[in-house]
Amino acid sequence: MDAEFYLKEIMDKEMFNFWMEAMEDCGHVFVMEDGAPCHMGVASMRRKQLMEDGWEGWGPGTWPSNSPDLNPIENVWRMLKCAVRKRQPPPRTEKELADALLEEWEKLDMDKINGIILTMPNRLAEVKQVKGGSIPY
Repeated sequence: MDAEFYLKEIMDKEMFNFWMEAMEDCGHVFVMEDGAPCHMGVASMRRKQLMEDGWEGWGPGTWPSNSPDLNPIENVWRMLKCAVRKRQPPPRTEKELADALLEEWEKLDMDKINGIILTMPNRLAEVKQVKGGSIPY
């Protein structure tokens, strides 16, 4: 993924729509981005515009790019990947994989996902204690 794709397909579509809905539902939402190369370049310009509209979050440089320990989505991706791998028969084409991912995404256990999110204060404390090192999550 490059910065142009990230800007057009993620920031200005999926993530923006999710952010707007979440702001309406929750009232306060942070957007977390790590230092992935696609978060730079033209995406940085758009991020500045979004911040003028109320976008809050940690952009590249403030969220550790090498710490999946602090990113709950990594756990959700793992849950999704395991669910797809358990399918019999396994997906054999790109279309079958896309269909399987969508189907398994809908089946994810929101109680487990919320449980992961609720561990964030403990995760942050542990990472702080080990001075940014790895933790067992």
